Amino acid sequence: RGVQEGRMDYDKRVRDPSLETERVTAIAKISGLLTALEDLKQSPADKAVLVKMDCGDNADESTWWSDSSLRRELQFLISHTVHHYALMVLLLKGMGVDVDPSFGVAPSTLRHLRSHAACAR
Repeated sequence: RGVQEGRMDYDKRVRDPSLETERVTAIAKISGLLTALEDLKQSPADKAVLVKMDCGDNADESTWWSDSSLRRELQFLISHTVHHYALMVLLLKGMGVDVDPSFGVAPSTLRHLRSHAACAR
């Protein structure tokens, strides 16, 4: 929705508590998001967008808007998702669940670890 309008307001995102407790609802939402991400392939990655987020600084609301691009917002989405995966790893390990060591680790960190492992050989 925001990509087409060229404006993304992170504070007006729809919140749905059922996504946290109802597995079927969450799976349906994820399926819809995958479709929406596929649809984004029709938009140029360098498409300019304005993004808004309240950073808690009590500044005038008009200062909350920043220039960005579709590519940058997707990069942030990936970074933030990996951050949440890392938190999930902590919870899963605390429950005794084995987790792939690369899950929840940033791609740049994995690349760094691989390059240092290659040097150690």
